[in-house]
Amino acid sequence: MTSLVLAAVLAAAVSESLLHCLIKGIRDAYAMALLVAILGGIVALPVLAVTGLPAPAAWPWLCASVVLGVTYWLVLGWAYQTGRLNVVFPLSRG
Repeated sequence: MTSLVLAAVLAAAVSESLLHCLIKGIRDAYAMALLVAILGGIVALPVLAVTGLPAPAAWPWLCASVVLGVTYWLVLGWAYQTGRLNVVFPLSRG
């Protein structure tokens, strides 16, 4: 593994941990998690300008992925609102 790959993996792990701490620290973790899901979609939009729309056969899979992703973030927000960080974080990263 090159140093660049290791640095990228560690940066992703740290940013994911900070994001989870931020969600837990906000009074309304449910709303914050939903906002993260929405912002993730907005950040991904410029990629479409470069790659173009996916093939029509991929649309059902794309829609299912969006539904599952938003559901994950909503459940994560609920979990952080009702549970403790040291329990929810390891389970969510599972």
